[in-house]
Amino acid sequence: QINVDGSGLRQLTFSDLQLDYSQFAQGHILDRYDDFDPIWLPDGRIMFSSTRWPSYAMYSAAHTSNLYVMNADGSAIRRVTAERNAAERPQVDPLTGRIVYSRWWRNFRLATNSMETVPDPLGGFQMKDGLVAANYAKENNSVGSQSNLRRNAWMLVTINPDGTGLHQFAGGSGIFLLGEDGNHAYGGTFAPDGTFYANFFPMKNMSEAAGVGGIRRYVRGANGYTPIIGVTSEVGYQLVDPAAFGVNVHDYAAEPAVLPDGRLLVSWASDSNQDYGLYVVNADGSNRQLLYDVPGMTELRARVIA
Repeated sequence: QINVDGSGLRQLTFSDLQLDYSQFAQGHILDRYDDFDPIWLPDGRIMFSSTRWPSYAMYSAAHTSNLYVMNADGSAIRRVTAERNAAERPQVDPLTGRIVYSRWWRNFRLATNSMETVPDPLGGFQMKDGLVAANYAKENNSVGSQSNLRRNAWMLVTINPDGTGLHQFAGGSGIFLLGEDGNHAYGGTFAPDGTFYANFFPMKNMSEAAGVGGIRRYVRGANGYTPIIGVTSEVGYQLVDPAAFGVNVHDYAAEPAVLPDGRLLVSWASDSNQDYGLYVVNADGSNRQLLYDVPGMTELRARVIA
């Protein structure tokens, strides 16, 4: 916590959990954790994301993140989500007071039309109790099709501040890439009217590539999205290199903040070197004007002090 003028710097969370990991092999890193993405709640408490709940995500061996709440002085820390993969970048919905956050939806075990048990030679099961591992899903054993239920992408979801009432906040249906392209979002900000300006990245699981995308505008409900600026879909762009999946030849934009006059403050870079600077654009992404940029430095996640 810090005052606007830079005074009063104070630490609120600490690496002070005392957990026994002696049952695990040497070299694990679950006893290290990070607290990040804090926001003020209307009641004066703080919500933040953390990897302090010891777990690995189902992809890329990333540490699982979840949302926590605490008092303004850092006391009474309590976990309010139970994600298997990630819960990050929370925001308060100005119209409802609910929380909207980015959820990493990794669906590796799919519902099947069969109750057959198929052992895996390496241990465990390929199929058991109505579930099949995604790598072994086939047209004739999984519900709908082999990929009908597979997901590996970040999306916007909403909950009450106590963690109840989880459902999708915005997006739309689609068959391209299982609908992942039409629903992906990682972080962003609300406008006063309750619309959400979100970051989009072509590598929608955010593991192999990130930081080379654009900004979309979402309206709550099944209303799809509106492209604003930068790379706003996985299709329609030339790759920098055939091996550089998720990195396109284009300009990039990220981390929008809504100004009082409705314009957006964004981080913008001209190419994949990602030398981001701060720019102001109209709400539709037009009329980009330089605000601040130090060449060779990256200016990100600017926020309006109000």
